[in-house]
Amino acid sequence: WYTDTNQPGEALTRAVSILQSQIADLGQDGPVSLRFIWGQGEDDAGKIAEATTQSAKDALAATYKTNTLKVFDYLQQQLGGNVTFYIMQTGRPQFDGAMNRGITPEEFAQIANGHDRVQALQELISAERTDVK
Repeated sequence: WYTDTNQPGEALTRAVSILQSQIADLGQDGPVSLRFIWGQGEDDAGKIAEATTQSAKDALAATYKTNTLKVFDYLQQQLGGNVTFYIMQTGRPQFDGAMNRGITPEEFAQIANGHDRVQALQELISAERTDVK
């Protein structure tokens, strides 16, 4: 989702076009229910981790949640409203691997915090919406 224009990106609109065609074909045999396994948030976690102030971290976290919901809403609107999303939580960085790459414990704590924030938002989204599991 493009935050600066508040519009879906090209990849999303292209995916919707393909899905609409597939739904039309499948719908000839009966009703179609869509289920998405949603795995996204690693880049957002990194941006949150790199932010230097708490207010910047909070703003980035809010943007992640808002934009994720906009994508879900857009897919619901464009695909007929019979969509369920299953969030696959963003992975957690591994301490030993980070240390092997030369990342300091302090840097790792920042990275882990970004991932924790995204995971908490994913859980919140799931708790707030009936179409998200």
